[in-house]
Amino acid sequence: MFAAIERTPSREKSREVALFWGEENSLFEIPVRVSAGAGAVFINLDAARMGEDETDGAEKKEEDHVDGFLNIEKYKSRWLCGRTVEGGFNWKHAVDPKLFNIGIPDMSKSSPLRSWLAKKPTHTMALDLFPNSAIYKIPGADIWYSIVLMPASPTKTNIRWDLYSVAGKPKPAVEKAIESQIEGMISIRAKEFENLPRVVNDENEESQSQILVQLKAHLRVEKALGKLITPTMNKAKTSEKFIQAEILCKELDCLSNNTVKGGSKEQSILAW
Repeated sequence: MFAAIERTPSREKSREVALFWGEENSLFEIPVRVSAGAGAVFINLDAARMGEDETDGAEKKEEDHVDGFLNIEKYKSRWLCGRTVEGGFNWKHAVDPKLFNIGIPDMSKSSPLRSWLAKKPTHTMALDLFPNSAIYKIPGADIWYSIVLMPASPTKTNIRWDLYSVAGKPKPAVEKAIESQIEGMISIRAKEFENLPRVVNDENEESQSQILVQLKAHLRVEKALGKLITPTMNKAKTSEKFIQAEILCKELDCLSNNTVKGGSKEQSILAW
């Protein structure tokens, strides 16, 4: 299935969204696909950089990888249950940073998410969809599940797991047993991540410092202008002193336009 966002929200609705100005923003088409068997949703934000044929091809491969991995033939996936568990750790501690540009899902790549449930329930295959999400196949059970790590704050992560079945008939006993195992093991793993030592990785210290410098400079410019500067506003680069001088000139222009009557003729307040 294919869908796309094609229309921008009304001006009235856009005003209800904080920090969104319709005059300075515009929407673009975002291709969305849903795989036929698993119901996995793929959203391609980079479609504008690719041709239509390339986009369709890449998304079709992603769908084939998911449905092929789960070996869905006769029946569509049926959601059984799911929970969200809060963990007191940063989500980046639980993922492999090398997976941030994995492209098409690849079963050969490894991820800490693969070992979340140890050996219970037994799973021999996992598929990384994104750095913070993966799906797992339980052999011989017609059941699969997904794990998604959703950042809640710098020190908290919401762990979302969902259990699905592709069996023609429900198997309550098996489904309940696997549900209990998954719920218990995820809670245990969340506690383990919370107790891990907080090791500081200084590999990106230089880039982080540069970001901080740019952020402070941006805040100073906003303070000088007295308004927010959104990333969508592309203007020529100018120094802070130039901006301050421009503000001063505008203020002087306003004063110069105000005149007072003196004698037989009007005199400018700022007569240079």
